[in-house]
Amino acid sequence: MIVRAVGRESPYHNMVCQIRSYVNGDWECHHQHAWREANGCADWLAKWSIDQVPRLLLITNPPGELRVLLGMDIVGAATPHLVSV
Repeated sequence: MIVRAVGRESPYHNMVCQIRSYVNGDWECHHQHAWREANGCADWLAKWSIDQVPRLLLITNPPGELRVLLGMDIVGAATPHLVSV
C-alpha cells in the first residue's frame, strides 16, 4: 500500500504513477475464488512476504521455488485440493 507521496526523484515514481492510473481507472471487476493449490504463486508470495521488511519490492529475478511454481502455471499443472468430510 502506498501511503505517502513519491517524489519525481524516486526510482519508483513512474511505477507508482502507473499503479495509481490503474487504481483510478473505470473498472468493472469480478472475483472468483481459487483454492491456494490452484494459485501456487500467490500462495508462495503471501507466505514469503511475512518474513520481508515492509517496503516496495520488485522481484525481477524470482527465487528458485517461485520459478518452479511459475513453470507449473505455464504448463497448467495442478495440485490436488483435499477436503475432509
